[in-house]
Amino acid sequence: MRTIYETQDIRTAENLLSVYDVDYVYVGPRERRTYGTGGLAKFDEFMVRVFSSNEVVIYRIQEAVR
Repeated sequence: MRTIYETQDIRTAENLLSVYDVDYVYVGPRERRTYGTGGLAKFDEFMVRVFSSNEVVIYRIQEAVR
């Protein structure tokens, strides 16, 4: 989990999400506190925001990536 949130490398995150069959990524206050914010911007590059409110964002993997 740490690598998925912390890496800035999109390929690494995509590969790990695929290996663990993850479709959604939740980013809230706890994730920012635990993993920092350095690797979070990548999710906007290859995932779709399906929910956003105050401090919470939920991303869904794009089908074309799979």
